[in-house]
Amino acid sequence: MLPFIPTLVKLEDLSLGYGAEPVFEGVALSLAEGDRLGLVGSNGSGKSSLLKCISDSSDDYSGSLTRQKGLKSFYVHRGLIELAQGNVTCDVFLRGYLTDAVDDWKIDYTFESLKFPKKYR
Repeated sequence: MLPFIPTLVKLEDLSLGYGAEPVFEGVALSLAEGDRLGLVGSNGSGKSSLLKCISDSSDDYSGSLTRQKGLKSFYVHRGLIELAQGNVTCDVFLRGYLTDAVDDWKIDYTFESLKFPKKYR
């Protein structure tokens, strides 16, 4: 018997548009603990907009988006990383950016779980 893995985020028929033009339509997705998500698309195709919806940084969408109770997530705009101008490692940046009290080991564990290369931390 396979172990039960709870769903962290579930999207059903998610759509987003600005004006008459849709950015994306009918997105269905389910993310569970341990899942990884990669988004590939041209500029303006909605990658960042979708991530903002998933991280609860935007509510401009229609459709259903369900998040596990107590789930904490955040969206780091690429402009903030560019501001670091390569002088700050991801580790230092994240520790400074997170507004909630987060134990250091959780950040370290996340980097390890994602197999994030140590030279970029």
